[in-house]
Amino acid sequence: MSEVLLIRLGSHAGDVIPWMVWSQTEQEIIGSGEIEHAGELDKLTEHGQSREVRVLVPACDVTLKTVPLPGKFNRQLQTALPFMLEDDLTQDVDQLFFAVGDKTTVGDKPAIEVAIVARQLMADWLSWLNAAQLHAVAIIPDALCLPLSDQGTTGIELNNQWLVRSGNWSCDNIDSIWFDDYLKLSANLSGAEQDEESDEVFSFVTHSPCLVEADNLNIVEASAELPLKLLANSLNTTGFNLLQGEFIVKKESSAQWQTWKYAAVICGLAILMQLAYRGTVAWQLSSELETQKAAFIQQFKKAYPGDRTRVQFIEKQIKQRLKDATGSAGDNAGFLSILADVGPLLSQSQGFMPTSFRYDAKRHELRLQATGDGFQSFEKFKSAAQKLGFVVQQGSLNNDGDKVAGAVTIKRAG
Repeated sequence: MSEVLLIRLGSHAGDVIPWMVWSQTEQEIIGSGEIEHAGELDKLTEHGQSREVRVLVPACDVTLKTVPLPGKFNRQLQTALPFMLEDDLTQDVDQLFFAVGDKTTVGDKPAIEVAIVARQLMADWLSWLNAAQLHAVAIIPDALCLPLSDQGTTGIELNNQWLVRSGNWSCDNIDSIWFDDYLKLSANLSGAEQDEESDEVFSFVTHSPCLVEADNLNIVEASAELPLKLLANSLNTTGFNLLQGEFIVKKESSAQWQTWKYAAVICGLAILMQLAYRGTVAWQLSSELETQKAAFIQQFKKAYPGDRTRVQFIEKQIKQRLKDATGSAGDNAGFLSILADVGPLLSQSQGFMPTSFRYDAKRHELRLQATGDGFQSFEKFKSAAQKLGFVVQQGSLNNDGDKVAGAVTIKRAG
């Protein structure tokens, strides 16, 4: 992100907390200020929305060490680091958190940079931020963001503390009331390490007013800067981050997601309910379709008991039966076409009653089994059908009590 919310937390919840909104592209301050204590961090919640949140913590709370290694740094050596440093620490290693920096060398041996901080203090810092819904992507010792200088140790004053950086992996905070003594002692130690003939002195590059005078001390006044602005300039070049291991940054939702997540959840539930409803309806329709299909097949078998019915071919069989019944396009020899003409004739033929119909699709013939009051009734029906253009073949007639029974075959002429 182009804009960063930079917050400098204190060692205690009651410490004053300076903050700044910094534009990395424009290299300028958008907003800045101070809050009285950690309980007021929620005043910065709005500033943290849609901006990257980076946090500085007092370097005096973080011990920086460079640890020589017996071999190439790996996961096993990282696990062993607390025990390799145990004799140099005043606290139980179980109460401390160890974060690794860059790989380096000590002499000709491989080494690793290690930052050590109280685990409870790390948890406190994160709890203050989380309570204000501020999700830091990095926590960095403040003095580690000071620019390095070829001229010597660099420093700036912030909230009655001097932030000091004397090397790539060497920094500290000194209370302002002790800072004069710190500089004088540093100058004396530097002088003691020099040869008698050396004219080198301890140089201190300051970005804040510094009036300390001492032998072997050279004060170099750099351009005056607002402390957080000076530290913000190095945010992108300081690659170290205390948020590792158990404190590693989990992927946080964006501010937009925080705003819309409840609506999204409700929308998701509505979609799930709609899908469940549609699924239920589809299942019911499928079940009803299967029931109707079974009933239809039963009716088909009943209508055409001689046909071998297959479910996958039922549509084809029905279409064939319809074709047989109606004939092809432009054909008037189908069953329904013949019956449409013969039907009125049957209703008008007194004394002549069909008892069954059978249609031969291949021969386009309608075969009737009928009974009549006498032989004359069959003759009358035959004569009337021939007048309509049908070819009529009459089978043998038999007496059946006081009735005559027989078969008649009808087909279109031509």
